Amino acid sequence: MKIFQKHFFFLLLFSVLVHYSYSQGNGKWTWMNPYLPPPNSYAFDTVAAILTPGRAQSANIYPSPPPFGTCYPAGSYSAAYWTDNSSRFYIDGGENIGKILTHFVKYFAEYLHLYLMQPYFTWYLMRIIPLQSFYSSTNLTRTLAHYGSAGISSTYNYPSGRKGALCWTDNNGYLWLYGGADDTGDFDDLWQYNISTNEWTWMGGHQTTNHAPVYGTMGIAAPGNNPGGRDGCVTNWVDANNNLWLLGGKVNNMGVGNDLWKYNIGTGLWTWVNGSNTLGSAGSYGTMGVAAPSNQPPARTGYAGAVAANGNLLLFGGDNRNDVWEYNIVTNVWTWVAGTNIIGDNGVYNSYCQVGLPAARTGWHAVPLKPKSVNQFYLFGGAADSMGNKIGNDLWLYDGTAHTFKWLSGKFNNRADSNGLYGTIRVWHPYNRIPPRQDYAMWCDGQNNLWIEGGRLCYGKTPHDLWEYQPDTTCGIRIPKCDTTYGSQSGSICSATDSFQLPDYTFVHAAGTYISHTLNMGGCDSTVTTTVTVHGATYSQVYTTICNNQPYYNHNGFQLSSSGVYTDTTKNYVGCDSFITLHLTVHPVTYATLHSTI
Repeated sequence: MKIFQKHFFFLLLFSVLVHYSYSQGNGKWTWMNPYLPPPNSYAFDTVAAILTPGRAQSANIYPSPPPFGTCYPAGSYSAAYWTDNSSRFYIDGGENIGKILTHFVKYFAEYLHLYLMQPYFTWYLMRIIPLQSFYSSTNLTRTLAHYGSAGISSTYNYPSGRKGALCWTDNNGYLWLYGGADDTGDFDDLWQYNISTNEWTWMGGHQTTNHAPVYGTMGIAAPGNNPGGRDGCVTNWVDANNNLWLLGGKVNNMGVGNDLWKYNIGTGLWTWVNGSNTLGSAGSYGTMGVAAPSNQPPARTGYAGAVAANGNLLLFGGDNRNDVWEYNIVTNVWTWVAGTNIIGDNGVYNSYCQVGLPAARTGWHAVPLKPKSVNQFYLFGGAADSMGNKIGNDLWLYDGTAHTFKWLSGKFNNRADSNGLYGTIRVWHPYNRIPPRQDYAMWCDGQNNLWIEGGRLCYGKTPHDLWEYQPDTTCGIRIPKCDTTYGSQSGSICSATDSFQLPDYTFVHAAGTYISHTLNMGGCDSTVTTTVTVHGATYSQVYTTICNNQPYYNHNGFQLSSSGVYTDTTKNYVGCDSFITLHLTVHPVTYATLHSTI
């Protein structure tokens, strides 16, 4: 249930006249975020207005997410992002490049914010960590991590600000983050985020950067194994057994790898399973469509990854390539299945909705369409050169069964299209077009609409605009049936100073019945009725008599041995405070001497 109806009666005549030649099939883009400044403005690089006015900005933890429409992520690229099992989207960190108009200098900042994208186009700020400044002469800032104890979650734990981290959403709904880079180098720390508790847990790895990989023996898990510091290899590869996978990327800024790793969540161990343990491997393509143990994709970074319907891992391009590889988890064998083995290939652009081939690129991403069984994937944008000057806004549909691409919209390496066409906010139209970008965040909702946020545009701009693409069903894209679900639950709090979090991530502080609208597992409307009860504290009086050689232990384990009135605080049967007033009387021990004659 979207609160904005998708009417198309409003279209500027100017747009029709000037952009009439830019047709892109029947798929339609719209700009969703109301906070974006006009194109060609340095305000693209915004880092402000991410906090709710009046809130304490130095606090480690927000008491609750801000109300609707009061925050949004800063413009960034190479951010970590996830989609949870209810089709909600999360984004964290990334790098922002801002231009200060008075001096025309660039500054770099890593931000650590965890945002939640709810239905109805609203961002919630889930966590905020205060920035700590270093090297003030260059305006360089970053956020240091608070690791806590390995394997133990805490409200005070959080990873440091970084870009290019790996991200996974496991089969149980936990979010995972590995590595990434800041100005000191590449990390190798592994983190888990629990959505329900809003807490991070440091699961392993080092607290400093640039640690070399420890490969061990190929195929053998061991406590000392670790992929080492790396970034630029975001995949979200999670297999049916809930293992996390990663491949290659930049390793401590020393080179690029093609090594494939598996992390077993149950054992907490890494395994090097395929690829070379040296950087810069040329790989081996073999014959297209033929699996062989000797096949290996060349080393790369900036690729896209997805899990095929059969559970195999799909690898798309990266490092200015357009090849597609499929890895069979059971046989441990790679197969080159589509694309070319040519660096910088120009691709094949026939016409929209027709089979073709995207040009070679880096810094793009892939997301699967629903249901998983259709084995289709969106891929978008990316750059053809390391400087980010040749960037595309072309959208492709990959068929994981036929191993073919269809060109859905947009163009590649077209500077004239660098500003896109925003049109009217939340009005879908075939002439709207998203500006070209790379290293963005994207996800697919339950109706196979594609969402894209942020990234890096031509000329280094870092927008915080949010776009949605409604697919052209004539191109072979199905819209899943959306089933509305209804549910109920109960909850309790202990006082009005406590809070209970509803399914739509709002907080309530009083007893009552509340209606929440959110998304279910299929990405469709879910209405949940929550009954909240306030139990309150309980008070009791206890009178006890003991002898002075028999110490009394209260509920908190303290030993009492003197007469008096004591207050003991514990938890009652519903988990609220229980205040117990203890009246303790201690009788002395008496002694007597008996003399008896018989």
